Amino acid sequence: MREFDQDAGSQASIDVMKQWIDHCQKTHDHAPTGHYRGPSRLIKLSKSEEHKAQICSPRVPVKFAALSYRWGADANSATLNANVKERYKKLVTSDFPQTLQDAIRVTRGLGLEYLWIDRICIVQDDDDDWAREASIMADIYETAYVVVSATATEDCRDGFLRKSSKPPLVLKYTQPGQGTFEVRARQIEGHNCDWKAPNIHYALDSRGWCFQERYLARRTIHFLPTEIVFQCEIGRQCECGAAGKEDFDYSEDDGLGTFLDLRDEPNIDPKKFFFGADWMLIASEYSKMNLTYGGDSLPALSGLAASLAHLKAGEFIAGLWQKDIVFQLAWHIEPGLDYRRWTFPEDVDVLGPTFSWSSHVRPVVKGREDAKRNICTLKSFEVDLATSNPYGKVRHASIRLNGPVVPGRDLISWYKTSDDKQDTADVYLDSGLCLMVPFLYRDATNAAQYTKLEREIDWDSVICFGLYECGTWAAMQLDVLLLQPSKTRKGDYVRIGLVSGLWKPWFYDRAVERTITVV
Repeated sequence: MREFDQDAGSQASIDVMKQWIDHCQKTHDHAPTGHYRGPSRLIKLSKSEEHKAQICSPRVPVKFAALSYRWGADANSATLNANVKERYKKLVTSDFPQTLQDAIRVTRGLGLEYLWIDRICIVQDDDDDWAREASIMADIYETAYVVVSATATEDCRDGFLRKSSKPPLVLKYTQPGQGTFEVRARQIEGHNCDWKAPNIHYALDSRGWCFQERYLARRTIHFLPTEIVFQCEIGRQCECGAAGKEDFDYSEDDGLGTFLDLRDEPNIDPKKFFFGADWMLIASEYSKMNLTYGGDSLPALSGLAASLAHLKAGEFIAGLWQKDIVFQLAWHIEPGLDYRRWTFPEDVDVLGPTFSWSSHVRPVVKGREDAKRNICTLKSFEVDLATSNPYGKVRHASIRLNGPVVPGRDLISWYKTSDDKQDTADVYLDSGLCLMVPFLYRDATNAAQYTKLEREIDWDSVICFGLYECGTWAAMQLDVLLLQPSKTRKGDYVRIGLVSGLWKPWFYDRAVERTITVV
């Protein structure tokens, strides 16, 4: 057993990283499938001069590292239209924030000549360049030889190769006849070796852009406050040795395991995959991540979406796939998680089409697991992309649906008067209000909630649009969207919520088939 090194950037630490990578490369099959495009630009590090570097655009595939980190407040050192040509000749890396300098140090130490860092390799004030590179983010992280992750660093100015602030623990023992000996050890704090339970204690584990980087990377080196952790698609290794278990068995509720299963499938097997449920599991986990800008909601997930395009699940419609879209429409705002997914803009709750989870500021939950038969169909759709990235930001999107409709006022009347013990349904408004109790229970507390629900919106203008039947209560329930006429697009509707578990006989007794457009 070796003594832990206090410096994460020391040669001893670099040697351990090399051993992990070498073992992974020899024993695990992480080769990307299909035809992949590499990044348009890379940082090329000089083999002879430590501080010499430049941007390059390799014409053939090269072995490179990629940095995963949090930008923080520092916007300096970015590549812009004004300096990109000069940077092809020379990069002054000594002016970079410390995290970027540390990444260069680790890359050199691992014997690699090329490094990808978004703020250096993407022209930050060129929307077309940003959209083009965002569209191949899956290729970048899947083809990177290793991802260097500043997992615990809040700001790019902080760096991640800091020496431990705590002195090593000194253990003394005496062996008869051989004198007294000392063993120095480093205390490990906050390290969760069970990778199936994400540790959101660290900065990157809760960031939206880093979510797909974590999912897409073949192998990653995490720099934590008290040790270095290596993770690949098969398992993990750490300096303390506790995470050395191989062959992880993903649980059914694990978004990462679901993504890897989907990505490795050559096509969608209807008997094996309910694609809509699998995608919404990934999307709901992503919706709990934090973004600085709401406009990044789709771009920050576009790499994951692109990597599943080979499954031919139809068109990508503002965060939803054409295949199984009826189920994907049944998301709702997660009760109890009343925080905003993004920081800016602060004065809006919706960006883009209301029917998509990606447009809403709060975390969401996917639809019911017991969804059975669709009772509506997708007739057509329109997507007006804001950039060249087919999985990125949209200017406008709409879906045209045909299915059964009941007036919202009928729902409220039933809500207030029914005394049938089977009359139960959960109402989730996209504003955040939810009622998760049987209609039958009418004590004073619930009565106040019902009154608030009735006053929340104009129920005379609301329609209940049927999505699918459920498998509970002898298949006597269904889920419906709550829709309201758009204030800006005449004849179209906007989504305002979801009712889950509505009593099917009551609904069908009043339903009339209609074709509507939701924006």
